[in-house]
Amino acid sequence: MTPFPQARARSSNLHALTETFHNADLMPTSNMELRALHEADPNGKVQLGNGGALSFITMGGLTYERGHGRNNKCSPYCQDVPPDQIPHNCGYHRQWLIPYNFQPCGDSCEGVYIASQ
Repeated sequence: MTPFPQARARSSNLHALTETFHNADLMPTSNMELRALHEADPNGKVQLGNGGALSFITMGGLTYERGHGRNNKCSPYCQDVPPDQIPHNCGYHRQWLIPYNFQPCGDSCEGVYIASQ
C-alpha cells in the first residue's frame, strides 16, 4: 500500500467509514447505532462477535463491531488481534489508507481516523 499525506488519508478514511456504516460509530446509543447500520445495509445481519460484542455483517461481507471507530473507541491494542479478526470499522484494519510516516500517538490512539491531529 502506498502511503498518503495525512490530511488526505484521514479525509478518505472518514468518508469511506461514513458511506459504509452511516456514522454508526458516532451514535450515542446501541439502538441508534443499529438503526444507522440497517440504513447503511437493510439486508445486513446482526450477530455476536469477538468477546460477545455486537457485530453487524453487511451483505458485502464487511464486519462492523460495536466498540470500534471514532471517539476513543480504538487503540493500538487492536493490533494485538489477528488481522482477520479486526472489524472493518476499526482504525487499525489494514483496509484503511495509511498516512505517510504514521505511528500510533499513544495508548489511546484511534489509528488512521485521527492521524492528522
